[in-house]
Amino acid sequence: MKHKKIGFIGQGWIGKHYADNFEERGYEVIRYDITTKYKNNKTKLKECDIVFIAVPTPTINQVFDDSILIDAIINTYKNQLVVIKSTIQIGITEKIQKLFKDRYIFHSPEFLRERNAKFDVDYPERSIVGYTKKSKNKSQQVLDVMPPAPIKSIVKSEVVGSNPVWFPSVIKRYCELLNSKSIDFVFNGIEFV
Repeated sequence: MKHKKIGFIGQGWIGKHYADNFEERGYEVIRYDITTKYKNNKTKLKECDIVFIAVPTPTINQVFDDSILIDAIINTYKNQLVVIKSTIQIGITEKIQKLFKDRYIFHSPEFLRERNAKFDVDYPERSIVGYTKKSKNKSQQVLDVMPPAPIKSIVKSEVVGSNPVWFPSVIKRYCELLNSKSIDFVFNGIEFV
């Protein structure tokens, strides 16, 4: 048995496959979810060294809704390493870190295809850990427990992306940084590439 106890909040197709993988690799795993099967494990999360968050993060009317993510992180505890596995927009990791100053917040994008989720978790092409200013020095601890991958990276959370939403978000951010008034022009150009 590995020495770290790992928690998972959310047991949909992402959280379930990651929790299964960690168990198969010898970690003690605590699963918490709103479903009947795992809802009684909420207080057991306090025992975990690292807690992965894998909950839906919808975009409603083109506005990213982080409320489900925040509601999940409320169930973590002081000094825990909290790793967001959900799809998020650039800047959310830092925003969450500011809300939960007594925890170490990371983002590690999942590169899963729903049809091949178990395979993608068991044999990832890459493992990426995005850190905040506060969590930077703890990044290696998160990377060390991730499923083995040929490419491993620790990067500032702002450069981490996990799906097609990521690229336009990066372009939008660069346009904002350049005070460009042509964001719509850039996005229209991307749609036809």
